[in-house]
Amino acid sequence: MSTRKERKDILGCDIGNGYGYVSVLQNPAADPIPMFPPKYKLTSTGMPTAAYVKPPDGSEIEVFSERPAVEKYRQRDPERLVHAIKTRLNKGMITVPGIEKPVSPDKLYAAAAEGLIRLANEQRKNKGEEPIYDVVFAFPVSIADDISLLNRMQSSIESVRFGDRRVRVAGRLPEPAAVAIDYLYYMQNIAPESVRLREEQFTVLVYDLGHGTFDAAVVTARSRGEPYQVHLKEGLPDVGGKNFDGILYDEICRILKTENDYEPENADEEQRIRSTAIEMKHELSEEKKSVQSIQMRSGDYVDVTITRERFEELSMPLLNQTFELVDQLMEQAESKKIKIDAVVLSGGASRMPMVLNRLEKRQIPVRRYRPSEAVSYGTSRYAYGLEALTSGKSEAGGGDKVLAGREDVKSNRILEQFAEYSYGILLPDGFSERVRIMVERGDKLPAVSGKLRCRAASSRISLRVYRCASGRWGDRKELCRQYKEVIRIPFNVPCGREFELVMIVQEDYNVRLICRTEDGRVMEKSTSDSVEKLLS
Repeated sequence: MSTRKERKDILGCDIGNGYGYVSVLQNPAADPIPMFPPKYKLTSTGMPTAAYVKPPDGSEIEVFSERPAVEKYRQRDPERLVHAIKTRLNKGMITVPGIEKPVSPDKLYAAAAEGLIRLANEQRKNKGEEPIYDVVFAFPVSIADDISLLNRMQSSIESVRFGDRRVRVAGRLPEPAAVAIDYLYYMQNIAPESVRLREEQFTVLVYDLGHGTFDAAVVTARSRGEPYQVHLKEGLPDVGGKNFDGILYDEICRILKTENDYEPENADEEQRIRSTAIEMKHELSEEKKSVQSIQMRSGDYVDVTITRERFEELSMPLLNQTFELVDQLMEQAESKKIKIDAVVLSGGASRMPMVLNRLEKRQIPVRRYRPSEAVSYGTSRYAYGLEALTSGKSEAGGGDKVLAGREDVKSNRILEQFAEYSYGILLPDGFSERVRIMVERGDKLPAVSGKLRCRAASSRISLRVYRCASGRWGDRKELCRQYKEVIRIPFNVPCGREFELVMIVQEDYNVRLICRTEDGRVMEKSTSDSVEKLLS
């Protein structure tokens, strides 16, 4: 049974590699509202998210202050601009020229989040409304399996403070799922009557080619029950618009070397060519060729010409990676008897004509859809549907109520998701190497297991959580090679005594274990906990 509270506004944040967008849904029958003050003219594109690391020690990071940091510093100090922040999160500390110590990518990501939320609350103030400190953020589907990274992203956002107020993350969801939610709701409820969707159910494959990553998902809208259902999702963490910019950058450098014996020698010269490459990409989306003038060290200008045909020839290996993934999802959908009714294009790089041309050969209708706003809008609609549930069999597929009277599980009335893995634990009896399944692949999220009775082999047990993609498991030892360990969670229990375990796999992919001892003591730990709490 669900419990409803007075609804609070929640920001939907798309903290993109190139641009960020923020919105809020107040009227569920209408589109979400962009939350950018009009004076900055960001509504059509979003806020640039490149971060400027200030010398000498990097303690200050600027993303937006009256104008984007990338506009303020790309000519006078480009070496200290860090681009595509999300793609840097899993690559360790970042060395920035002229900065005394390496910079944490988490801090850069937090700065981008802070910029979006500050802009949103400036607009709230303009409208005479209270500030919002609760957010839902979207993430690339390619990192959905990396719980540690997702939790780091959430912790980075929650480290942001405005005076004595701290930002709270209310939820998170994959970017292509957000695009699908926005597209399907719009087409079913807001679009002009002449083009509105009338089908009993409608399934789309989202092709989301953003600045830093490529994501795809298969999502169905239904007229009854849970409105949106995610069937499949996959992503490529290292394929995005910036890689196509890099192709043009390399080609410009090749032409300049061949025709003018010129090579860039410093960050300023590299930045000029990089900016030219981006302008060329945009122009080649509209024209058959692009001619750009580039200044040499002598002060003279030379023209560089690249045709769309040449760009597409050079880009084909990169583009093929996205279509191999699309074909894989289509084959999986067919095997599950899921009919894909349309392909929805999102992300700025999806505007390249070669994307549309390739997709149209598959004889499925292709729809271009608001590339700047869709992720944030879908995230805002998801945020509007958040509600707290008391965990129990009737709500989440588990056994009896776990901890009655507490809001144990967050669920969402907008989006239906299912476990993509089976989850279990290595039994802590000290006598066997058996993995016992607790949540099965395909269980609806949030999934609450039944109670598992165990006996402690020692007073400090370490419960090893495993997952497996092959579906239903057995206890055979030879299957262990298929398991992937997720985390080890210690509990203090009386040696030789029985205790009960319940596992919850949440919609944000975190795994919680609840341990109840014979004397009634209840302990709870999660993959989202700090190391200190896990070891306590």
